[in-house]
Amino acid sequence: MIGLFHSGTDYHIDGNDLDTKKNENGSIPAATKMPGFDLILCGHDHQGNILTIANANGDSVKVLDAQTQAAKVGRAKIHLVLNKETNRYDKQIETELIDMKEFKPNEDFCKTFQYAVNEVNQYVDAPIGHLSRTIYGEPSLYGPSEFMDLIHDAQLDATGADVSFAAVLAPHDSVAAGPVTMRQLFTLYRYENSLVTVNMTGEEVERYLNYGLSRQYNGMKDENDHLLAFMYDENGKVAYNVYGPRFLTPTFNFTSAAGIKYQINLDKPRGKQLTIISMSDGSKFDKAKTYKVALNSYQANGGGNFVPEGLGWTKEEFESHVIEWSDQDVRHYIADYIQQRDTIVPHLRGDWSIVPDKWFKKGIEKDMKFINPNQR
Repeated sequence: MIGLFHSGTDYHIDGNDLDTKKNENGSIPAATKMPGFDLILCGHDHQGNILTIANANGDSVKVLDAQTQAAKVGRAKIHLVLNKETNRYDKQIETELIDMKEFKPNEDFCKTFQYAVNEVNQYVDAPIGHLSRTIYGEPSLYGPSEFMDLIHDAQLDATGADVSFAAVLAPHDSVAAGPVTMRQLFTLYRYENSLVTVNMTGEEVERYLNYGLSRQYNGMKDENDHLLAFMYDENGKVAYNVYGPRFLTPTFNFTSAAGIKYQINLDKPRGKQLTIISMSDGSKFDKAKTYKVALNSYQANGGGNFVPEGLGWTKEEFESHVIEWSDQDVRHYIADYIQQRDTIVPHLRGDWSIVPDKWFKKGIEKDMKFINPNQR
């Protein structure tokens, strides 16, 4: 029996374990707790793993987790030999990850579909506006950034929302000054998330944002602590995977808000660091008032557990709050926003800050060198 799951092997993310319900990386819990599988082919967490685990009956289960973007392709060879004494098959399963760098594209295939490649290139390379200076994704990992605020501005403009939530989707990319093309917007916003607007009370806005921040920032005792929240191994050391140090939650769950002014206090423990001061225009933020909120469809569908865990809403409860679910992706609205203005001057909205300032700056310096030892 073979399982094919869009659910990764890295089930520990966000402090989950084998018993965590609705774990979006649930392949190992399923293989362990549901006897019968011989092989599981899976993905979603982008890791690239070959594992052999024992299920609840003590039987061996092969797990093949292929890497993202077809960098590696998983292959399983299954050998079945009928055992005449037991009238059952003896099974031998071999798994491997094949590095696609070893293979050249098929010339006939490429020639046949070159017309489609040309059409796509013409579309993605057409200028849609201009950027007065380069914006970088990396600052989005640890604080306010012009990169993220462009996304917030576009979401607020498209929806007329009071509050915008956006996730860090391109922490290691940049969009260069000069003509902006759709290709560059695929860098700025790489996923096909649609734009969703919902009603939330101020108290729910606070819960939603606090849930995201509690998994992004560490509670610091002094300036020598980590700014960002990492996972730790059994020896108390920061855990690593194929991409380097493991964050407590993936960076696409790192979140920020626009439309409200708020502060993150690092000398408080995780989950208690957020203080919402006011709306962006200085008017009162009211926990009892209902606000129109923009967010992406990944989170709206339960991704990152913002809705089921952060808000504590069921799918039906969330749907009852939906104002509009767009039929266009967020990238479409960013493109519209730029086209309408022709030239974008990147800026910081000034919606939020992190204190103590000294700890924050020291934390940036420490963690960025920790994440990327080769950076200057």
